[in-house]
Amino acid sequence: MSTRFENLICSSETARYFLSICVEERGAVAGFFYDWQTLITGLLAVLAATVSGILLWKQIQDQRAQSDKAEQQKVRAVLIQVPHALAEINEYLVTCFDAWKRKKPDDRPRPPSAALKVIMDAAAYVDDASFKSMQQLIMKAQTFESRLASPGRQRPHNVLDVMIADIAELSYLTIRLFKFGRMDEDAPSIPYVKPTRADCEIILARDFDLKLLPESDPIIMRVDQALRMRFPSVNEGD
Repeated sequence: MSTRFENLICSSETARYFLSICVEERGAVAGFFYDWQTLITGLLAVLAATVSGILLWKQIQDQRAQSDKAEQQKVRAVLIQVPHALAEINEYLVTCFDAWKRKKPDDRPRPPSAALKVIMDAAAYVDDASFKSMQQLIMKAQTFESRLASPGRQRPHNVLDVMIADIAELSYLTIRLFKFGRMDEDAPSIPYVKPTRADCEIILARDFDLKLLPESDPIIMRVDQALRMRFPSVNEGD
């Protein structure tokens, strides 16, 4: 063992030059290595293990950083579709409103299933408060379509009143979620707030051009009747 260790030292030109151990009689340096070779070997092994551990830790940190970056990109890819999906839902509601005005609810277009699927997928990546807002939009959209898709006899007699009130609530929820348009770290939380009659009136007047009609118009009277049925009390929904 000792002979092999000395031969290893002596095989190096640098070692012979600096340590002067390759002489017939062992010098002080050679004696040091000879006497402490076990300890030195152990220290080298510990150093090698430490370096290996540091490199492994760095590799793990790099992998985590890459994983986090991939997850952030996935989230952005999902959330960036939300504004477009909301626009599709809003367009669908406008078309449903036209069918309601003509008293032909079956003339409404096919429901925006793909857009609602985008909202469902995005809900997994938002805060709890905003999740409930998205959940309510999806649930009420499904209820809306279920009511209108039922055969005539299974529909309520006041189906048109129910329809316009649903359209107002769905539009209210859709418009509120448009605040997610930026989808960055500072994007606001959108907690669910149950719409009031006043909220529905504002939405219908602003986004469905009812503010252009006189109060005596039949459309205004139909809307008033529907909202009185949905909100029997003036303060209901607050």
